[in-house]
Amino acid sequence: MSGRPDIGFPAGIPGADIVSFDNGTVTRCGYEETESYQVMEMFINHREQLTQRLLDTEM
Repeated sequence: MSGRPDIGFPAGIPGADIVSFDNGTVTRCGYEETESYQVMEMFINHREQLTQRLLDTEM
């Protein structure tokens, strides 16, 4: 681990700042606002639909 709370798994480090580099600026954000959290939440809440969609997609 690098010792930097903004890299790695910030939700697992109490009191860590989570930062976003979107749109060319550095801003603090909440864990629930991160893209990785939103994708994970979407998969957990809609697992069957997303899996079916992925399996139906042709490469």
